[in-house]
Amino acid sequence: RLVNAYKTRNRAKAVEAFQKAQFQQSARLFKDFLESTPETELRPKALYWLGESYIHLKDYDKAVLSLQEVADRYPKSDVAPRALLSQAEAFSYARDPKSAETVLKKIVDRYPASEEAAMAERRLRNMEFSSPPKSDKGPAPEKEKEKAKAQRTATVVADAIYLRAGPSSSARQVLWVLRGTVLVVSDEATDPSGAKWLKVKTKAGKEGWVGEKMVRVQEEREER
Repeated sequence: RLVNAYKTRNRAKAVEAFQKAQFQQSARLFKDFLESTPETELRPKALYWLGESYIHLKDYDKAVLSLQEVADRYPKSDVAPRALLSQAEAFSYARDPKSAETVLKKIVDRYPASEEAAMAERRLRNMEFSSPPKSDKGPAPEKEKEKAKAQRTATVVADAIYLRAGPSSSARQVLWVLRGTVLVVSDEATDPSGAKWLKVKTKAGKEGWVGEKMVRVQEEREER
C-alpha cells in the first residue's frame, strides 16, 4: 500500500508540474511513473500526458511514440482518440503533413462518434482547402485566394481552467472550461509580471482571457 501511495503521489506531482507548464519536470515524472508502474487504468493517461509534455518540449519524435503506444495498446481507453489527435498535431509541428493527415483519417475511421473525430474532420477540410489547386491555367484569381483566412485556435491542455474577465490571474472568473476545449483567439496581452494572456471565445460565443501556458495555440485556415 505504501508503494502504491508513493506512485500515486508521483503521478499527482507530474500532473501538477504539467499544469504549471514545467514540462521538463512533468516529462521526467510521467516517465518515472510509467517505468515503475505495471498495467493499471492510469497507464494510458500517463502515456498521453507524457506525449503532451514532449510536444511542449518540441521533442516531436518522442511525443509521437508515446501517443502511438496509447493508440496501439489501449484503443478502448477514453484518451485514445485524444492521443491520436495530439499525435496528428505533433506531426504537423514536425512539418510532416502527410502523416498528420493519415492520423486524422484514422481518428474518423476508428472513433466516428467522438468529439475528436469532428475536430479531425474539420482539420482535414482545412488541410484540403489550403492545398494548392491542381491547374495548368496559372495562378488563381485574387478572389479565390481570399477565400481562406488564418484563424488561431487555442486548445486547453490543463485538466480544467477558468476563463477570466481580464488578462490577469486576479481577474474575475467568468467560465469553467475542460481539457480539450478548442477556443478561438482574438487578441493577446501581457500582464505586469510578463506573462502572456490570450483573449478567446468559445463555440457558444462566451469570451474571456486565458494564460498562454494553459493552452496550445495552433493556426488553422478556414473557408469564408
